[in-house]
Amino acid sequence: MSKSSFTIYLPELSSIQVKESVSFFQSKSTFTESELDDGWQSEFLREFELKAKSIPWNLLRAKQFSLNPNVKTVVCCDPVVMQMTHRGAYFWGQQALNFSSEDVIRIVAQINKNLMEEGESFYLLDNDKWLYTSDKHLVLNQPSSEQYIGKDMFGFSYSGSDGMFWDKLALEIQMLLKQMIDYQGLSTQPAEHLVNVHFWGDTSARWEVLSRSSDSDNNILYTDDIQLLTFAENNHLATEPLAELLKSEFFSTKLRDNDLDIVGLVFNDVKANFDMKMVERCISWANKNEFELVRIVAGDKVLIVNQPHSFLVKLKKLLGF
Repeated sequence: MSKSSFTIYLPELSSIQVKESVSFFQSKSTFTESELDDGWQSEFLREFELKAKSIPWNLLRAKQFSLNPNVKTVVCCDPVVMQMTHRGAYFWGQQALNFSSEDVIRIVAQINKNLMEEGESFYLLDNDKWLYTSDKHLVLNQPSSEQYIGKDMFGFSYSGSDGMFWDKLALEIQMLLKQMIDYQGLSTQPAEHLVNVHFWGDTSARWEVLSRSSDSDNNILYTDDIQLLTFAENNHLATEPLAELLKSEFFSTKLRDNDLDIVGLVFNDVKANFDMKMVERCISWANKNEFELVRIVAGDKVLIVNQPHSFLVKLKKLLGF
């Protein structure tokens, strides 16, 4: 029995960055592209047959802290870079950020000290992932930063009844960051880069077990992302540490016929911890194991690897091999 699909998720990278970093994609004949209209999370949920429109990242981040029981609003907040040009302010995401851990600790401390009012707090998960909480009921339903990569953000404002609140807070943090870069020794950024923050998540989300569109258990998720592991555990998804897949002995083996059909693989901290050559190794391994579909889901597009053996795989299925 052949495996159906092998998917690598690189949500922190744009498709352009993937193609520039992975030599496999230098030849146009080796892949095709398709648009990712609903974002990588919708693709992820469909592949794992979960009936939901998005992953409740704000609640998953909140799970990492012992929050005050009075907290009524939890919202993701990510530092991001805008590329300033004469044509507009383009959302560049987080790849261009060069803040150290010490920088980020100072930033969050200054936000809490100078901008937070009573009942408000900022929390730090890691350099690129922050959390805002409030004991007031605030409304936000905003996509994650990956969906804005490459888009002109000039004139952007938050929607909803509390849109003006989020606009004001984001601007205050942007001004604080500029001041810290210019006068307080924070790591400098290129002149054309504007460091901002992006608030996102759905404040109406509730913690629940999602229903599955089928009873199939032929899915496995390889990741080291603590939030995704929490989400998988809550929804009874099979998981393995990403390190297990990246071991050299794993790639020297060939999957047995009774192994899982679908492999979901998420690299969550590409900038800091990941060698992009590993993507090519994963593609080569997936081809060797005759997966019908091998894909890379970037932040903006899906790159589909052309399979030279796809006809042979279908023929084997028809013949019962």
